[in-house]
Amino acid sequence: MKSLIFGIDVFVRPETNVKVTAYDGKTIPYEDGDFDTIIIIDVLHHTDDPNLIVAEMARVSSKYVIVKDHLKSGLISYLKLCIMDYVGNAHYHVRLPYNYQSKKTVGNNIQK
Repeated sequence: MKSLIFGIDVFVRPETNVKVTAYDGKTIPYEDGDFDTIIIIDVLHHTDDPNLIVAEMARVSSKYVIVKDHLKSGLISYLKLCIMDYVGNAHYHVRLPYNYQSKKTVGNNIQK
């Protein structure tokens, strides 16, 4: 049976529940329109250029791009997100640029 769910990651762990392909963090290793739906969860704030990642998602998707990430809504929420991100990820050596978007910046970047 062909798998319906695939993953990509900059760090492919030895044991996963789905097939995971190595990813350079910039170019998704699939062809244009290879997937109906692309879903990304809590990743964009770990990147330097979220727009580049979303554009890549749109490139490999033939229908839908679904994004779930943390949004900042001011200094206090930004600091809280940074602390939570550090506590949850630093131990695993996850990249932490703390690049949280706001509702305003996300709204300005939606194109399609």
